[in-house]
Amino acid sequence: MKKYYKEINIARGIAVLIVLLGHSFPDAEEGFFPALGYKWIYDFCYSFHMAAFFCISGFVNAKYFLAEKSDVFSVLIKKFKRLMIPYLFLSYASLIPKILLNAYARNPVDAYSAWRILLGRSPDGSLWYLYVLFIYCLFTEIVHHFINRLGPKGKSICLSIIAVVFYFIGFFLRFDTETTIERLFGYYIYFVLGIVILLLYQRIKYIFHSGAALCLLVLTAILSCPFIVWKCPYIITAVAGIYVVLSAAIAIEKKEGVLCRAFACCGDNSYAIYILSYYVQQFVRVFCYRYMGWEYLPVVFLEAVLGLILTLYFSVRILPKSRLLRILFVGEWAEDEDKNG
Repeated sequence: MKKYYKEINIARGIAVLIVLLGHSFPDAEEGFFPALGYKWIYDFCYSFHMAAFFCISGFVNAKYFLAEKSDVFSVLIKKFKRLMIPYLFLSYASLIPKILLNAYARNPVDAYSAWRILLGRSPDGSLWYLYVLFIYCLFTEIVHHFINRLGPKGKSICLSIIAVVFYFIGFFLRFDTETTIERLFGYYIYFVLGIVILLLYQRIKYIFHSGAALCLLVLTAILSCPFIVWKCPYIITAVAGIYVVLSAAIAIEKKEGVLCRAFACCGDNSYAIYILSYYVQQFVRVFCYRYMGWEYLPVVFLEAVLGLILTLYFSVRILPKSRLLRILFVGEWAEDEDKNG
């Protein structure tokens, strides 16, 4: 089974840029937007961006779950080091500035925040993804252990059945706001979708077509429009968005050029961009928007641009020089560690 797909790395770069843009709107979680155009962009990003991330994660981690032999302990250690060390370090490190800046915080912390971190409720609002992804990897490998005698096709069918059951459980567990348990049930279907796509990739790659992707992109944008009264089920825009991201990545990879290298660079550093851009964006939000009282549009622009540029610089220029920083911030324990894993 092929280990590295350049187009999947490009897809990861596209997905992280959409996440970055979606996180760039101040007061979005409170439903405040000075104009409907901002809300439209925000809703568009949130209509599929995390589903795309989980699908890509399932794709790049499928090598563990489709392997001939199961090794639960090895996957547990590898994924704890890769995902939970940054999650725990950054979550507890975030408590101090959150406490100091509680008056400006979008999600103020309290005395219970320290132990809630262990349940997936981090003061850093973006880190829940690492927690949930760790649970997914561990759970899937445990399932793999019990169905190890099956071939790749049989394993993927079993995982798909579990994912569909989880999806409907998550559908009926909906609360007013997303909780860790709702996320655990709700996003697993996209993680397993990534595993299935890898298994069938060479046979289905031709279905990812630019023309169809453009139509689905327009459809997703329309369904995200604030003027649309009917609330589209998330799974529809999520699957459409995943198709658009993968199709765009395949098209970009074929052409080779500046755009290809730019998205590939973002893909190579997507983990750091996703995790660390939060802190850049929070600084811009607190200092420029709340303290200085800047207008909304310049703040959105700065959050998106600085969130990308500064985290890319940190990831490319600073992280490689310190093994300790690589361990604490992005869970890399060796120079040649597989960044897909």
